[in-house]
Amino acid sequence: MPDRLTDALLMRVGELNGVTMLDEGELLSLFPPKAGVDRRSAEDMLFYLAERKFVEVEYAAEGTYCIRPLPEGRLYLERAAEKRKEGRRSALRCALFSALGGAAGGIAGGLLLLLASC
Repeated sequence: MPDRLTDALLMRVGELNGVTMLDEGELLSLFPPKAGVDRRSAEDMLFYLAERKFVEVEYAAEGTYCIRPLPEGRLYLERAAEKRKEGRRSALRCALFSALGGAAGGIAGGLLLLLASC
């Protein structure tokens, strides 16, 4: 399982569609500026993804990279998106049932107070 920055790199490479040539500057621009990623760490992440068959690095020399996303990488991205979507659904469901439970408790408390005062 890739870390957050490697996951971001895979997401960006997955958006490229097909074989893409990137120079060192373009590769570093795939990361957020606050991430503090240098050439060496970006290259390490790229080869980490290649080892796990998420991308194919067809050429890497002198700061130029030829990268192609692979089906395993696309499948990983689809599964990650589905997990995020399911997490949002779960949070929405939890909030809905909490609100309904709170409302039901308030109504029940009000009815008990009404019955006790009669």
